[in-house]
Amino acid sequence: MYKISLILIAFLYMSIHVVTGQAYVPSNHGYTFKKANKLFEDYAYKDALGLYEQLLAAKYDKPEVKLQIAECYRELNDPRKAVFYYSKVVDNKEVADPIHNFHYATSLYQIGHYEKAQELLVKYQRQAPDDERAQKIVEAIKNYHTFFQDSSLYIIGELTINSSESDFGPAYYNGGLVFASARKDPTNLTKQKYKRDNSAFLDLYFTKIKADCTMSAVGKFNPHVNTKFHESSTTFYDDGRKVLFTRNNYFEKKILKSSSGDVNLKVFRAELGPNGNWMNIQGLPFNSDEYSTGHPTITADGKRIYFISDMPGGEGGPDIYYTDRENGTWGEPQNLGAEINTKGKELFPFVFEDKFLYFASNGHLGMGGLDIFQLDLTTHELINLGYPINTNWDDFGLIRDAEGTSGFFSSNRQGGKGGDDIYRFDHVFVNLEAIVVDAENDTPVPGAQFILYENDQVIRDLVTDADGKIKIKVATSKDYEIKVVKNNCLTLNRDFSTQDKLPGDSEKLTLPLKRFVELKGLAYDAETMELLPDTYISAVNELTGEEQVERSDEQGEFVLKLFPSERYSLVGKFEDKVDMIVGYVPCNADQDIIILHLEPKLLDVGEEQLSTINDKAKTTLLRNGVRITGPIEIENIYYQFDRWEIMKEATPALDKIIEVMKDNSSIVIELSSHTDALGSDSYNQSLSEKRAKFAVDYIVSRGIDDKRLVAKGYGESKLLNECQEKSDCSEEQHQENRRTEFMVLEF
Repeated sequence: MYKISLILIAFLYMSIHVVTGQAYVPSNHGYTFKKANKLFEDYAYKDALGLYEQLLAAKYDKPEVKLQIAECYRELNDPRKAVFYYSKVVDNKEVADPIHNFHYATSLYQIGHYEKAQELLVKYQRQAPDDERAQKIVEAIKNYHTFFQDSSLYIIGELTINSSESDFGPAYYNGGLVFASARKDPTNLTKQKYKRDNSAFLDLYFTKIKADCTMSAVGKFNPHVNTKFHESSTTFYDDGRKVLFTRNNYFEKKILKSSSGDVNLKVFRAELGPNGNWMNIQGLPFNSDEYSTGHPTITADGKRIYFISDMPGGEGGPDIYYTDRENGTWGEPQNLGAEINTKGKELFPFVFEDKFLYFASNGHLGMGGLDIFQLDLTTHELINLGYPINTNWDDFGLIRDAEGTSGFFSSNRQGGKGGDDIYRFDHVFVNLEAIVVDAENDTPVPGAQFILYENDQVIRDLVTDADGKIKIKVATSKDYEIKVVKNNCLTLNRDFSTQDKLPGDSEKLTLPLKRFVELKGLAYDAETMELLPDTYISAVNELTGEEQVERSDEQGEFVLKLFPSERYSLVGKFEDKVDMIVGYVPCNADQDIIILHLEPKLLDVGEEQLSTINDKAKTTLLRNGVRITGPIEIENIYYQFDRWEIMKEATPALDKIIEVMKDNSSIVIELSSHTDALGSDSYNQSLSEKRAKFAVDYIVSRGIDDKRLVAKGYGESKLLNECQEKSDCSEEQHQENRRTEFMVLEF
């Protein structure tokens, strides 16, 4: 048994078809095949499938018949059967077409066969490099686990009002829900059916929400709105006295067709009359006979309508548009743009408190089929709501109640009663906003890593924004641990509990971050080993050039506040005695003691002389009585364009690292690889990860424990120059950005 998803208004193929009985199939197979193709072209997939399958049963098993059967099952949303038939013909040269690889791959993705789907999508990318949909699905496969990270934040329940047919598109009205349904209606004597799958035409129905959140008996909404054709997708406003809804192009008992003969969709409005009936039904000015409009949603002030349309000039399939009302007139529709609309389908918008726009799409990163997304209308942040709201089936038509703690949506997921069913969701989460600030001056700390643990398992791993903030939803009745990391060092650790919180509560946390480590030091006379008071100490950050100057106290002690994991040049000077240390500050430097052995070198230490001292620089740390000494100077490694293998000239630099790591058995090093800006962001990220791993593998092959090495790819995010992708830079300038850098994490 397969599931048929109507979402009929979503697909915008609404020409009328009257079914009076099973079509006669003559013995002429060629004629029958042409007849089936004509039905397919007219979107009558159910009837076309019947003819194709009869041809197959009659041994007319040409590859084009099997291909059309696969296409019918895909259109009827039966991906398992679609996969079965695609697998038989997709490599057949007689019917081979790149788009069939894509359709085969998306059907595989929908039933969870990710490895094979990815293989076909990569092939399709080579065949159709301009179609970004394939790359998005590949990225979704790689990050599929992220769709489940908020799975404990919602409780989902199917409504008892669902029928064996399709029920979808709920809207709040008068303490209940108005929704569309293709359920059997004994009072409807028409034999007309929706030709896509031979189901009944949709009508609008109403059910009351009871105090215990169950539903009352279902009844038809209103005879003045319902007709013998499709009605769906309502939105009520002006305190429930006005409604917008979607209907076939049928007005005043007349069907209007496009120039090509299609009966498209239009958005209509109606007003509630004094007798309780809906009246003054009119089409909106942005409608057209030549294309479809539908799925309206309106802002609280009634001044903006969001809707979908396949009008010319869009991004691909049906797109989301909006129109604003000024001086009582609706303006020219505006496309939401390529950041929201894709080459796929964007459907069922719902505006909530004028802050968020919810909609369904199969063109953004998703779990398969249609997924529901949330767009922040202020920041334009777009997020996939993830499981359990979304599945690998079609999920769409989400609405939220006024409090924002519960709502309804539609889905044809497995386990339902019919084609599409309506589900209720309840939030069981707390809104957490955390800001990471500098412990010394309370200024925000951007770029800090925020890690949330539950039972020692990572729940979320985020980075603070430019204002030092993160905003997430966390489940109620849980105990969490928060860790904040900056510069690869753990700098804050605290507990956080939601045991006493209620769903919908908000919690704000301020997380003071100690950004500096206090590095203690002693200044000695190298000859007498006496402690030297009032020694001039200078620490220069080699990345920023910032200098910190201190003087040792009477006991020769000094304290420096330095950034961990950054490289400093440290100079001590007392009269004619000088010492210098160059190296990275370890994360736990507050446990270390810097030892400066000052000896006569230069009476006047200038910039040029300091470079001479740098040649003889030594790093001396004292930990638990063990002294580690020796210069650590690491050169960068460079690569050829589009390659991750290390150039032969760079291996001496790696060999030098190996030598240092063998001499210092506790040292831990990060190898951070970078690319130029040529190519896409995602490709460069992958390339940099390969480069870093290659360098690590080389060092490990020379006997170094892989636990002492961290490989990290940064892609093109940290260019050394201004050579962006479209800049007029030389090969040498791009080469400068293709590198692997080394950073000491621990001594």
